[in-house]
Amino acid sequence: MGVQGASSVLFHLDNLSISHVLNAAKRLKEKWGHTEPPTIIIDANWVACRGAPTSDAVAYTIDVICALKASGFGVLVVFDPPLRHYTKVASIRRIGEREAARADAYKGRNEIMRISEQLLDDNLSPGERDSLETARKRTQTKMKTAEKKSSSSSLPPIDFRLRVQDEISRRRLNDSGNDFVESVTWTTGLFQADSRIEKLVESGCGQVILANDADYSFLLGEHCLQIQSFKLDSKHDTLKDIVVKSGFKSVITDVIDPSGDLKDCIIEPVDYPLIDGKTDVRFRLSVGLALGCDVFPGGIPGVGAKTVADAIQKQPENGDDEVTHLLTVLSNSSKCLASLDELNVLVDAWLYEPCTPLDENGDDDYDTISHEYFFEPPQHYLFDAYLEDFAGSFYNIADGVDFLECHGHSGQSPHRFLKSFGIECKECKSLCCPWCCYDFKPSRYTPSSTLTCLKCYASEIPALETMNEMRQEIINAGLQVPEDVQLNELQDLYDAVISRGDIEIEHESHYPLLCTAQLRDGTLRTLCSFDFQDGARFIHDDALSTVDLVGLIHLLAKMVTYSGAYITDDMSREHEHATRALPDIVNKFVSGSRKDGGERMKKRTLRHALDSKTLLCLVGRVMGRMDHGHEYRHRKRFFHPMGKER
Repeated sequence: MGVQGASSVLFHLDNLSISHVLNAAKRLKEKWGHTEPPTIIIDANWVACRGAPTSDAVAYTIDVICALKASGFGVLVVFDPPLRHYTKVASIRRIGEREAARADAYKGRNEIMRISEQLLDDNLSPGERDSLETARKRTQTKMKTAEKKSSSSSLPPIDFRLRVQDEISRRRLNDSGNDFVESVTWTTGLFQADSRIEKLVESGCGQVILANDADYSFLLGEHCLQIQSFKLDSKHDTLKDIVVKSGFKSVITDVIDPSGDLKDCIIEPVDYPLIDGKTDVRFRLSVGLALGCDVFPGGIPGVGAKTVADAIQKQPENGDDEVTHLLTVLSNSSKCLASLDELNVLVDAWLYEPCTPLDENGDDDYDTISHEYFFEPPQHYLFDAYLEDFAGSFYNIADGVDFLECHGHSGQSPHRFLKSFGIECKECKSLCCPWCCYDFKPSRYTPSSTLTCLKCYASEIPALETMNEMRQEIINAGLQVPEDVQLNELQDLYDAVISRGDIEIEHESHYPLLCTAQLRDGTLRTLCSFDFQDGARFIHDDALSTVDLVGLIHLLAKMVTYSGAYITDDMSREHEHATRALPDIVNKFVSGSRKDGGERMKKRTLRHALDSKTLLCLVGRVMGRMDHGHEYRHRKRFFHPMGKER
């Protein structure tokens, strides 16, 4: 997530090629005294999130790694650990937002089922029926929006780290030049990737960071050149349209080669260069804290870069240093819930987060590890009890700010939070963190606010007994329900089978009536052996039996109707004949054609359909070889809410 509003603080250059960045890395390598070859350190989980919505996250990440390697970079891949520490409040917020959306989606489904049952009443007036249909459509729209927000499709798979590491290892073995071993390595942060990346840069292991989080610039200062955006050019195995950023103008200046094609490039000024030239890391982090960062998401309501700039301009009182002065001004803001001491602890949570690598071969215990730090604490430093996991085996702990334990969004993920941020749930009366409350808005929150925690909000979702009742009704109707069926699948089935009666169950059907959930156990694995990308060409596959083929043709044939609904009075005779010869599904498809009302497309469709060389004409021959005494049944089709056909 990084620092919010950082665009008004960071300098940038746009539309760069990877060669521009490589040349800049070479110059920075010499300037910073690094001995390693030019190396780029990538946040693998962020790269995966970029690729996950449109492609396989693992394959996309490997493609990016290979493109960087081909460009001349050494690549150091850094992964997030399986679990995030509670100090990374931004992660808790993201999970809370997804859980709130998931609860909204479930409640939307319940509302749709209730409306569907009302629509079964034959005594409804036309007006009442229209009103219910409108309410149903409106609820469906809201439900789909909530499902999209709660979706994890943009997240890397659970085994992402292991799969990428396995693929890197495989390519090492197959790399004839044997340079993959030297140029691509990986590590995993114990707390998160960010702190591990920062330590690697500080140690001289890399010059460029590939990640979007702006917090690198605030912690690393002049030792940070960051690629925040790019496009993968798979065809040419490279990255393009690269955007680099840094809080220090001098770093961006180093990207411009005086003798290269960027020599006339002008670095655009930023509105508020709050950290440019600032060598005090604690000051830079205080600025980031005010704007909003991972340990303090959203920052202080109403405080942006301009407010911070104005605070810096004011003269410190009582001889305060620059950091204490800034944090004091921020803590006195009417919208700031944190005290000065709590703001200092949050800065420590950012500054002293351990950079320790995860032990890939065992379980790490925070208490027994001698942690690595980007910014080493003073020798006799006492960690606040809120940050006791950061102390490891070397530093001691002291009581400090008050904190509580939140029960989590579902009651299964407890975590610590600062007491001053606590919100009382109006249902269970417990104090929980803001991010585990439904519909929390920082700008509208006051210390006396009461909200509903997500645990209570989600309690209205059907309980296990209700799920069992729905399951039994569906089974009684003749449809087998897997034990691991998900709630949304069960509700869809119930709505389709019981409430609306859209599905006709035939007990002698030759087709197994399986829910999508059963695809997981390999029951339908054989389906994957057929290639559907070339249309009907899969019919030639020897693994497809004759009986299955006829049943498939019969099923598809039931979808075809010739109603004449698309014939109009103003049609030419030839156009009318073509329309009558085609099924409704084709006529509907071509009706939106921009040329001749689809007449030319209809003629071409008929011409290809009657071509003796096409697979469509094989149907008659196949049907002629079948046992006419065998009966085949079919059932209506319905679709899984995620788009998979059952």
